Amino acid sequence: MLVEGQPGAPEEFSVTLCKLTPPLDQMFLDPHTELIDGINACRIYLGTYVAYIKLDKRPTPPPFGQLILRPDSMLKIVARDMRESRAEMKVMHTILHSPQNALRWQAKKAT
Repeated sequence: MLVEGQPGAPEEFSVTLCKLTPPLDQMFLDPHTELIDGINACRIYLGTYVAYIKLDKRPTPPPFGQLILRPDSMLKIVARDMRESRAEMKVMHTILHSPQNALRWQAKKAT
């Protein structure tokens, strides 16, 4: 499909964009796979945006189905405050409090 230059239907690899809000709007994390309502997806960080790409043949679960990128359609972007997500905050806490990052933070504060 992609090798042939054909993007396929929007539902095949549906993409939903989210805009991160401050103060966590400048984080860059590695892309990773996850389950969203039981559907396989990949999360890719793009500066202040996150792209959620469906990797599954099953339909995109609501409400994402109404928000996916479609040709000749208005672009819909969800504003997302990462502080309101327990899972996101747990990941950020782990990153910030890992031994190597804690040492870097202390050294930066000392200068």
